[in-house]
Amino acid sequence: ESICGEIIAENETSVQSSGEVPIYEVAVPSDSWITGKNLLTVRFWSKTEATVVAIRRNKHLILSPGPTAELYGGDHILFTGKPETVGRVEAFLIAEEKTD
Repeated sequence: ESICGEIIAENETSVQSSGEVPIYEVAVPSDSWITGKNLLTVRFWSKTEATVVAIRRNKHLILSPGPTAELYGGDHILFTGKPETVGRVEAFLIAEEKTD
């Protein structure tokens, strides 16, 4: 088996029979260290493996936010990923800021 095949197999997630991609939603706590910082600066994907598809802020929905999108307390992050990604995102939002 090729290396590419191994990588794909390792990262595949079973999709519901409807073929829909799962979308999860987590609220940013008001006291989160991430408040006022953008997705790139905090290395959101590399730390959580969550792909952000939207940010719900008050009555606005920011679709397909780029890496410079900032997060604030009360925002709701809509993302996709493996089921265990939800716990990673929740832990990341309440963790103390890391500089590594």
